[in-house]
Amino acid sequence: RKPILSVRDLRRTEHASPLTVELPDLSSVIDFSKHVILIPIHRYVEPDTEHCIRGLEDLGFRVDRSKGASAIDVTRSLLASQALEAGLESIMFIDADMLFDPADAVSLLLRPEPVVAGVYAAKKLGTGQINAYFPPGTGTITLGGSADRLYPVNGVGAGFMRIKTAVLSQMVKQLDIPYCRMASGYGWPFFQPTIVWEDGDTRYLAEDYSFCWRCRRR
Repeated sequence: RKPILSVRDLRRTEHASPLTVELPDLSSVIDFSKHVILIPIHRYVEPDTEHCIRGLEDLGFRVDRSKGASAIDVTRSLLASQALEAGLESIMFIDADMLFDPADAVSLLLRPEPVVAGVYAAKKLGTGQINAYFPPGTGTITLGGSADRLYPVNGVGAGFMRIKTAVLSQMVKQLDIPYCRMASGYGWPFFQPTIVWEDGDTRYLAEDYSFCWRCRRR
């Protein structure tokens, strides 16, 4: 089966990338009304991240800041469900502490793949490990400006991830995902954590990796 997930490189840096001085007109290549940037917020948005987000708003993108996102699996599931029900074409999750160049977000929003993400350093590891699980036999991976292609992954963090809602619709139908109450709303638990047997081991998958696992099963 062909992989449906792809990644391009994105790194958390100490300072936000400078915004483009001359803002391009993207209206000829993207319908802003069919896409939304989703920012789950537990406490607050980092100041430099807010600077990056405003760069996307300046370009014309709709940005929804979702406060009180303590249960991240529920928040992501509800936001994705709302986008699917609203008939949007795609959503993009960006974490509230992610530093990025708005141009990288635009490039992901314009990609044709069903699910595509930027990889970044895994939290609390401090060893340079990135938050992505590549298939066995992937070989050498080139990141940064020297990267010349996307890489298939078995799992990747959802902190900088674009999802086409057509994938969500397929998951509901093919995986028989139930529509249920979650916290104060209703939706499909696309990001519900799960435990799976994979690569000869029993693994607990957090919300982002469980979503990727479901994507690969559809």
